[in-house]
Amino acid sequence: MSPKTKYPKLFGYKKNLYTVDPVSEKLLCINTDTGELRWFKQLPSMEDGTVMAHDESSLAIVSGFSLNVIDLNKDVYHTILQLPGKAFNITLTETDIYISTWNGFFIKVSRNESKQVWSRKVFSTPFLFEKDGDQIHLVNMEGDITHIYDASGLETGSQQKLQTNVTQMDLQDSILVIATGSNKLYLYNTRNNNKSPLQILLENSISSVKTFHYQDKNYIIVGQSDQKVLLYTENGTPLWTFQGKESVFMEPTINDDKIWIDQGNKVIAIALKDGSIVKTLSTPGGAGTPFILNKTLYTASSKRLLYGFSL
Repeated sequence: MSPKTKYPKLFGYKKNLYTVDPVSEKLLCINTDTGELRWFKQLPSMEDGTVMAHDESSLAIVSGFSLNVIDLNKDVYHTILQLPGKAFNITLTETDIYISTWNGFFIKVSRNESKQVWSRKVFSTPFLFEKDGDQIHLVNMEGDITHIYDASGLETGSQQKLQTNVTQMDLQDSILVIATGSNKLYLYNTRNNNKSPLQILLENSISSVKTFHYQDKNYIIVGQSDQKVLLYTENGTPLWTFQGKESVFMEPTINDDKIWIDQGNKVIAIALKDGSIVKTLSTPGGAGTPFILNKTLYTASSKRLLYGFSL
């Protein structure tokens, strides 16, 4: 990979581990058994601000105004359509591709028919979104929240306003979590969009927030700029805090009853039940955000080293 690609994002399926090198505009496939390069594909031109999403069979890339879909099993890619603005966020589902743009458009594309289903001007600013059954929840960077029907793209009529800027958003079951630049978490129950959200004020800025399901319960894991990892119940009850150090992006990875995070020249596992360290993996040369596939943990360092650890 290019030396300018410091911490590549990893994804994969079965025995193939993938990563994109945006500098050289290549998609790389790595053999998970040996760590050797299996093949690479040249990608379409990747401008600054390129956004990507993937599943087990496809990689969707929006560069400029073009939506391109790469088949991970075949040496082909094709352009599906031109967008009404530069992409800000993108999500793949089994049947569709959803894209939000910097100028506030929201587009739904059918994967089976490779054509646009609908396109709507929802905001005048970029926004995040989460699909939730037959509805989609949207929040722009200025804190405006709206909800639309997946089938038509039309608004449901329910709207809210947060008096702050929004940085992140995640959804698990009916729990929608919104992180803001004022160090607050807003917890919504999407089964009742008009109900006021629960608010959690944190001491430092929020680097990452994820919701996840474990043993019939929903949890919220937060990474902070001061290197703290915090765990909450879906009702906002704090369970524990772990003080980390030297993590690059502060993006914990959840796997079974453990939470994995890079910590300088090592990757550690934190017990979900109490936040204690239960395992340490040495990564001389540094580590990036861990990725887990088929009971193997992978992490790539800024020194262009890829590590694989059997779990």
